Amino acid sequence: MKQELIEKLQNSGEKSQFLVEVIKSYAGRKTKRIDVQALRKDIKESAHFKSKFTELGCRGFSYVLHESITLRGEELREDINLRIALMPNEKIFYPPRIRRYLRRAWLLNHYLFDRFPSICFALGKKTDKECFVFIMQSDLAYRTPAFIRDHFRGWRKLLFKNVAQIANRKHTTIYLPSAHDVTRCCQPFRKPLTTPKNWLMIYDRTAEDFQLTPVLLREPVNIQVYRDLAPVVVREFFKLDVS
Repeated sequence: MKQELIEKLQNSGEKSQFLVEVIKSYAGRKTKRIDVQALRKDIKESAHFKSKFTELGCRGFSYVLHESITLRGEELREDINLRIALMPNEKIFYPPRIRRYLRRAWLLNHYLFDRFPSICFALGKKTDKECFVFIMQSDLAYRTPAFIRDHFRGWRKLLFKNVAQIANRKHTTIYLPSAHDVTRCCQPFRKPLTTPKNWLMIYDRTAEDFQLTPVLLREPVNIQVYRDLAPVVVREFFKLDVS
């Protein structure tokens, strides 16, 4: 019975404020019984993903991967064919105030689905054997309440990990630009005077965390993703051989 399980867990010392809400989600509104098999399956999967998050050195959060995304109000180059986002989902559990904020924040985000805003997204270009990442960004990581930034902390690692998994399907090498070069791609009226510290974390620190190697390409690559802005050609990248 649903109530018996809740009381047993509470009496055992489990004081999670979300315990009752999680248990109730495994039963319909008009039934007192829970789907025990679904609960066991999700507990097992949660333990598996927790170990993966620990390997990445972050707490992690729940998300769904979207590929082939389109940004609102932004005209991208036609050859920008790496377009992924980590997304919330109606069926995923989030603490109540996190979910309420996500439902209110959709107007301030570059990519939406089912009125949910993206957690973060990446744009780049895939060739026959190479995968270039030009932009990694999270609208929820900036100008948002501390509890939102804390919940989705570690997004850059999870985003790059998903890029690596996509690259591993077909490509052999990932290239990531430096924060300094990405700064050159901004709209003229938005371009910062110096490279922001948080951008150094997103690009240079991610390269360090995943042990990417600095390289100098023979042919320069245009890392500008927007169709109407001038090209930004770069030869210096961080490189990762996918395995």
